[in-house]
Amino acid sequence: MTSLHLSLWVIFSLAMGQSTQPAPAVEDPLETLQVEIDQLLLPTGLLPGHHRSEGLQLEELARRSGELARNANRGQKILTAHLIEMRAYNALAHDALAAGYRYEADFRLAQLRSAAEAAAILSVDGAAATGAFWLLNTDLIAINRDSSTLLERQFRAISRLQAFLDELDGSAPPLQLIREVRLGLLRLYVQTGQSERACALLKQLQDQRLPLLGDSSTELAQAICRCIGTASDLAGEPAVRLIVFAEQQAEVALDPPESVEVIRYLVGPETLDQQRSLLRRFAVRALPWYVLVSGEGQIVAIGQTEAILRQAELLVSDEQP
Repeated sequence: MTSLHLSLWVIFSLAMGQSTQPAPAVEDPLETLQVEIDQLLLPTGLLPGHHRSEGLQLEELARRSGELARNANRGQKILTAHLIEMRAYNALAHDALAAGYRYEADFRLAQLRSAAEAAAILSVDGAAATGAFWLLNTDLIAINRDSSTLLERQFRAISRLQAFLDELDGSAPPLQLIREVRLGLLRLYVQTGQSERACALLKQLQDQRLPLLGDSSTELAQAICRCIGTASDLAGEPAVRLIVFAEQQAEVALDPPESVEVIRYLVGPETLDQQRSLLRRFAVRALPWYVLVSGEGQIVAIGQTEAILRQAELLVSDEQP
């Protein structure tokens, strides 16, 4: 697991501002820009490759949309212009990052942040949520390119996503926007072994009654939540245990609390048949895979990184007399 997997900005039409309409019959500068940027960018919101000509076109689109935002006389038109501007700067920032152009990426992210801040203060329905989303997007890009460890970046991203949802509490942002942010947060809860939070968030997503489109994050969370609270069926004296499933050739270094017993299972083609029921019992979907068991023998957390050690520390603290 080498990245945060936070592609939140590529999913939904409100934040992306993608047009679902055919090309305008009567030329309107704003609609023309909308069509042009839709033609330039992939559905992911990014450029199809690092081509200088397309980058120059995007730069010109951002300039023209920014000019329209400054000169438009209606709030909704200003917001639409800013959306085009933000899509352009987002794509340019990712293009610069992919090419290793650090200083250009910094410049594009600053432009994206400025456009998002301008959108957020508009007195138009959805403007505050849309601007806040793009500011969140900018912060997540910055976190993801930071030189700190993956675990540190994951926990910082979790804090930022939680803050975003808290800031929107009490307003009426589009459900689709909230759903996508919650999905990103769900992925991180699952990865870091915060199973209780993951299961609560999964219920919120299900209660929204929006199609989850077979999202792998929700499927993984569902498998984990079915295990949480069930008996581990481990023999031996009661103790907090951390079960680690890892590839046979992999070195998984852990430094758990002293009172935590670590049980390791090496998984490979030659052991798969014998371990199949065990893997199914603990919902193993990838390697490494970590399962935390309480002193009472209940499964309390499942994760994909050693971040689960934080959950182990909390559990040991709670179980101490």
